[in-house]
Amino acid sequence: MTSAINPNNIDGAYPVAGQDNNSQGFRDNFTNTKTNFQSAADEITDLQSKAVLKQALTGTTLDNDMLGSVLANATQVDMAYTRLALGSVSGSQTINYATAMFQTLTTTGSVSLAFSNFPPAGSAGVLTLQVTVSSVAHTLTLPASVSVNAQGIQGLNTSTNVITFAATGT
Repeated sequence: MTSAINPNNIDGAYPVAGQDNNSQGFRDNFTNTKTNFQSAADEITDLQSKAVLKQALTGTTLDNDMLGSVLANATQVDMAYTRLALGSVSGSQTINYATAMFQTLTTTGSVSLAFSNFPPAGSAGVLTLQVTVSSVAHTLTLPASVSVNAQGIQGLNTSTNVITFAATGT
């Protein structure tokens, strides 16, 4: 983006001290100054609404929602997922991908999972679900849509998508 601010259209040497100055020069400088301030305000507003920031601007909260924009040719170092603790649960539990890519739960009974808000078709989403099993009597039922590579899940009955546990723990 090329800035619309033009500092060259303001005459810094005007008015000339000790002489009668034409009022048109004052009007021109004022108009050009006002135009440059408006351009600056527009450009700053545009940056505030679109820039990725390291911390929140004064008087705001940080929200670097990329709105599905492509981030290309980037190198990641020391990245971490935010943990969403779902607490102690039983029964039907919907795991909302949009709230966090790392979620935890502790069983207080058998749990039947559903998933929502994964990326659209043609994209991939990665979710880590940490389950703490408090009783071997508890089971974890995966939705029918979980089928690819499910054979490697220990304790999974692939015909029912129900996981049984041999021991308590995480």
